[in-house]
Amino acid sequence: MVLELQLYNTDANNGESAKMPAESAPSSDGFSQDEIKLLLGNTYRSDLEAKYQWGLRLEQSSSVCVYAGVRTSDGFSVVIKYLREPKVVRLAVRLRGRRYYIPTEVVLMHKAAGGPELVGKSAAVNLLEWYDLDTVIVLVMEKPILSENLLCYMKENIDLRDESKAKMIMKQLLEAAIDLQKKGVFHRDLKPENIVVELGSAVPRVRITDFGSGCIFNNIQYYYLPGTKTRAPPEFLIRREYRPGPITVWQLGALLFEMLDESIRFSTQGFLKKEIQIRSELSHGKD
Repeated sequence: MVLELQLYNTDANNGESAKMPAESAPSSDGFSQDEIKLLLGNTYRSDLEAKYQWGLRLEQSSSVCVYAGVRTSDGFSVVIKYLREPKVVRLAVRLRGRRYYIPTEVVLMHKAAGGPELVGKSAAVNLLEWYDLDTVIVLVMEKPILSENLLCYMKENIDLRDESKAKMIMKQLLEAAIDLQKKGVFHRDLKPENIVVELGSAVPRVRITDFGSGCIFNNIQYYYLPGTKTRAPPEFLIRREYRPGPITVWQLGALLFEMLDESIRFSTQGFLKKEIQIRSELSHGKD
C-alpha cells in the first residue's frame, strides 16, 4: 500500500474521490482484488438498503450516527455507522497507479483487522464494506455477538474491580495496542466507549472499535489531538504536543484507573490538580 501521509477533507480534493471507477488492469501495488474492492467502497444506496436492515440507534452526534443492524442474507449482526461528509477526513491512497481519496477510518480499519474474510480474527473490529453516498459515508462493521462496550461492562459487573479481572482486560488491551502499532495504526482515543467486550466465552475478549480519531502511525511529535480531551496526556495540556507511545500508555492507565475505582471517571486535568487519587489499598506487587 502506498500511503501519502497527507490528509484531505472531501471538499478539498479537486473533485477526485474514492468513487472513481477502478481500472480493469491488474493491481501493481500488492493488493488482492478483494482488498481493492473493500478500499474503493460502493456508491449505490440501493445496494446498502438491499443488503442490510437497521435496528436500534446506538449513538448520535452532530457528525456521526450509529445503528445496530443485520445482514439480510444470513442474519449476521452488524453496526452501521453514518459519517457526515464535510467532517470526513480522507487519506490519499494509490491503487493500480491511480490516486484515490479514501476515508482515513476505512484505511485504518483495513490495516488493523484485514478484510471481511478475517472477521473475528483480530482485536480490532472488522470493516465489512463502506459506501460513499455523496452527503454521507456509511461504514458497515461486524457487531460481535453477546458483547457490550467496556463502560457498560464495568457498570454491570461490579466484580471487575477485582484486580485479577482488571489485569486480564489490561493484558489484552496492551497486546492490542502493540499489534496496532506494528500494523501502522495510531488509534488516539482509547476509552471504555471505544472498547467492546465479547461475553460469549468463559474469558471475556477485548475488541477495539471507532478509529475515527486515528491516523497512520508515525513516531513523531503530534500537535493536534482529536477525540476525548479529558484523557489527553499532561504534555498536551501543558505544551500542546504528544507522541504515540506515551499517549497510548496514558490512555491505558486511565482505563485501568476506572476499572479499579468505580467512583469517578478519569480526567487528566483532575489528576494534575490532585483531585483524583489512586486508591491506597491497591496492591503494589508485580504479579
